[in-house]
Amino acid sequence: MEIKSLLIILFVILLLGCQSRHNTQSLETTASDAVIKTTQKSNNSATNAETKENSEETDSSNILDCTRAQATAILKKSVYPNAVFRLNSDHQTGTETLDLPNGDKLTIYNQGCEYFELTFRFETFRFQADTTNIKYWLQKTVLLMNEIEPGIDCPLDIKGGIMAIQYTLADTSAYQLGGEINYGDVESMNEFVTLNRIRKISADNYGIEASFVLGPL
Repeated sequence: MEIKSLLIILFVILLLGCQSRHNTQSLETTASDAVIKTTQKSNNSATNAETKENSEETDSSNILDCTRAQATAILKKSVYPNAVFRLNSDHQTGTETLDLPNGDKLTIYNQGCEYFELTFRFETFRFQADTTNIKYWLQKTVLLMNEIEPGIDCPLDIKGGIMAIQYTLADTSAYQLGGEINYGDVESMNEFVTLNRIRKISADNYGIEASFVLGPL
């Protein structure tokens, strides 16, 4: 009877010892996992910060690599107080929008790196014609640009470009969409204008797009 009791006591002691060892290992494993997760989180945070820093450096270097300055609004607030300008995600180019009093919509794409380029896109219900009628749309480009020119403040000679389009109207048979109409001093810094695109948006709504360019800077 005493031997049996002794064996039971030894078994209980061994069982308690195993449980204690298991609990200790579990605590050690939990603590180890916590350390690993904390280290991984720290490493990820460092990596994200480095990536963000590199991205910002890339954006900055893109701006520094461009000859022309960062885009800014070109529409005078005194003439067009409702014009809205926003800098694009590249931090170099910009887009300006305006609803004109005559019902037309104007979007200006202020872009370029080695060149200073302004692309004017009009959406209008006032004029309708076949999109292949280049002479008609060159005439309307002159009219549309003359309407907004007093409200523009930029380094480009917009008036000179408008006059160059007018000269081209004398012989439109040789002109094709996208062709450069030069009017600047080629020896110092060339300027040219192009009629890029004419698009029928709906039954009576047309899009006209023209670019005025200066450069290389």
